[in-house]
Amino acid sequence: MIENILARYEGAGAVAVYAVPDPVTGDQVMATLAGSFDASGFTAFLSAQPDLGTKMAPRFVRVVDRMPVTATNKIHRALLRREGVHCEDPVWWRPPGETTYRPLTRADPHNMEGPPAPTRGPSGVRRQGLEPRTR
Repeated sequence: MIENILARYEGAGAVAVYAVPDPVTGDQVMATLAGSFDASGFTAFLSAQPDLGTKMAPRFVRVVDRMPVTATNKIHRALLRREGVHCEDPVWWRPPGETTYRPLTRADPHNMEGPPAPTRGPSGVRRQGLEPRTR
């Protein structure tokens, strides 16, 4: 759904949306756009989309000349996910609490490696109807 919305952006020739690990929240939304990118125009575009929820807007936007593809000519999402924000291409990001995108630099906190967000694991509470059959 997010990809379909971002594909409407005037400068996008191809779009891929995927999750990247975040040491604080667990995952963040990242988009890769093949084409041209204007930070203020992209921000205005996102705010004008009535079908884009507030938490659906990508935190990071990677801008590439050509989208990486697999041998079968499909977007290479695994490579994009693996590289995340640590890539040679320009990456723009929207810091928490801000509405505009700016270039991601090495000094930015999201460009640093950190431990994964803590998780508590599966709940020990058994829900009704999900118990194994004992008969």
